[in-house]
Amino acid sequence: MKASTLSPINDEGLRESLKDSARPILVSFWAPWNASSPMLENTLNELAYDYQRRLDVRALNVDENAHSPAIYGIRDVPHMVLFKGGEAVASFSAAQPKAKLMEILDSHLS
Repeated sequence: MKASTLSPINDEGLRESLKDSARPILVSFWAPWNASSPMLENTLNELAYDYQRRLDVRALNVDENAHSPAIYGIRDVPHMVLFKGGEAVASFSAAQPKAKLMEILDSHLS
C-alpha cells in the first residue's frame, strides 16, 4: 500500500508555507459536509504520492479556516489552488477525474 503524503493545513500554516516553500503547493479546499470531499481524499492521496518529488499537496478545511478561502475567492468545494513561488497560478474545481487533474498540474509544473 502506498504511503500518503497528503497532510492538513490551516490558514496560518498556508500563509507560512507560501512564504517559505521553494516547491509548488497544491491546496485542496474541502468541507466535511460536502459529499464530494471525502471521495476526493483517495485521489488526493494518489496525487500526493505521484507528485511527491514535484510538489506538496495539502488539504484545508474551509469550515475551520475561513481566511484563506476568502483571500483566494473559493466559493465552492471541493476546489484546488496551485501555488508557485508563493502565488496562485491555477484555481480549479477538484471534482474532476484524476487524469484531468494530472493534466492541469502537468501544464503548470513543466
